[in-house]
Amino acid sequence: MIFEGFEHTPGVQKCAMVNPIPKSFETIVEGKMSIINAVTFVVRPENQNKATQLLKELKEHFFNNKKVYKEIKSMNLFTQLYGGTYGTYVDLEEYDSFAACEEAQKTMEKDEVIMKIYRELMELIEPSTLSINVWKATE
Repeated sequence: MIFEGFEHTPGVQKCAMVNPIPKSFETIVEGKMSIINAVTFVVRPENQNKATQLLKELKEHFFNNKKVYKEIKSMNLFTQLYGGTYGTYVDLEEYDSFAACEEAQKTMEKDEVIMKIYRELMELIEPSTLSINVWKATE
């Protein structure tokens, strides 16, 4: 949202201000804090193109089946840009509750497309690096 409550001086470009209250803050104030399912893993350099393609397919499948995966509030996939362990990927999925996360997981287990992508992806991941964590905001 943009506020335009500034006076306009002739010859000076009009100024606008972006809403300083981030959506996450609004969520905290309203008491509707989400949980985050964070999956991290490392893929060897020779497998990174294939892993990236599989992750794009995964995200597209979720996007194209929003009604089936209605529990997922948001999903973001990241690849390492700088620092840390080379070849790290992060999958962040946001849910309203742990129960919603579990429900989505049950749906995924029945989805042949998702399971095929997961099986292919698991062959590319360094097994000792796979980490699945569920996070919640501090109260």
